[in-house]
Amino acid sequence: PHTDLGPMIEALRDAFGAERLMWGSDCPYQVQKGHRYEESIALIQDRERLDFLSDSERSEILRGTAEKVFFC
Repeated sequence: PHTDLGPMIEALRDAFGAERLMWGSDCPYQVQKGHRYEESIALIQDRERLDFLSDSERSEILRGTAEKVFFC
């Protein structure tokens, strides 16, 4: 699921850098039938689905950017 977002994520990463991207849960859609939180976050974590992201970029998108925005 959600692999159709890959080209958009890559374009945003190329334009702004991973340090300016932040993963979001897309709530309240995660609680609707057919949508799961695990599948949404797995898109960023899975090295095969978004093979253009490095481990450090994944870390920025999933954690680093949010820490800078909310805890600086």
